[in-house]
Amino acid sequence: ERERQREEYHLNVLQSSRLRLEDEIRVAHTELGTETRKKKILDDEKKRLMQTMDADRQAIINISSELKGIDADERTQKMQFVKEMESLNNELEFLLAQCENQKTIGLLD
Repeated sequence: ERERQREEYHLNVLQSSRLRLEDEIRVAHTELGTETRKKKILDDEKKRLMQTMDADRQAIINISSELKGIDADERTQKMQFVKEMESLNNELEFLLAQCENQKTIGLLD
């Protein structure tokens, strides 16, 4: 009788542990799903910004091509605009990389 009670006690302890572990697994899966969605949002944002930067670079190339037929004053103005645009693109790319690094670090924490 005593042996049976001890076995029942151990079964109850194991049952309790199993339920606790199942809950922990559910929570971990939920957190994983949340982090996966956050990563997808970040990846989509990065892709959108990269496309925007590529479009800006293409516009810069187009403007540069147009410079061949423009007089000196306009050429100087357009060149300044191209330099400013390139500088802004570089700054945007740097900020995007910083933001991505910070978000990645946040996801890892």
